[in-house]
Amino acid sequence: MRRFKNILFCPLGHNDNAAALRRVAVLADHNHANLTVFGAVAAPTRLQRLLHNAAFEQNLIAAEGAALH
Repeated sequence: MRRFKNILFCPLGHNDNAAALRRVAVLADHNHANLTVFGAVAAPTRLQRLLHNAAFEQNLIAAEGAALH
């Protein structure tokens, strides 16, 4: 069986998929592979940027920091 060296995982949708994340983590562990997990957020609308520029930016920075830890 061919072994994986690197696995890139991006969960789709708005809900966390804990089962898929557990499965990919086990797959990475069994193959002694590097696992990279990433997500994406929708760009703010123009109205959001105008109304909440500073607050929105701080919330985005805080969410990014929480995702890294």
